[in-house]
Order: sequence, then structure tokens, then C-alpha cells
Amino acid sequence: MRAVKCKDNQLSLINKFETQLYDQAKMLGDLKLIELSERDAYLADEMHKKNIFQKEVKNGSECYTLYSAKQNI
Repeated sequence: MRAVKCKDNQLSLINKFETQLYDQAKMLGDLKLIELSERDAYLADEMHKKNIFQKEVKNGSECYTLYSAKQNI
């Protein structure tokens, strides 16, 4: 289990498989839905429901990105 910051700087716990996907998104910047396996696509959608990933459309393809960690001062 790992705690990560999600939308509105709330903490959320993610499991081992979600951690791998989170680290991949952090390293690459975004995860394209067409490049993900069925299992990873399901996990990414569940993480989107938990407000960890943000779903966007870039160049006509859906992708998942991390919510910005910037805080308003």
C-alpha cells in the first residue's frame, strides 16, 4: 500500500498494481488508453474514479494523466 496525493491534495491509498501504474504515469507524463492492457485500463479507470488520474483527450485519443500537485497560495 502506498499513499499518494490526488485531486485537491487529498491522500488516497493505492495497492501494488496501482502503484506500478501510478509510477508509469509519473515517468511518462500520460498513459494512452489504446496502449494499456485490459487490466491496466481497468485500474486506470478505477483510479480516475478515485480522483488520482485525470482523463483527457489528446490528439483524438483518450489518455490518463496525474492531477497537478501545484497548490494555490
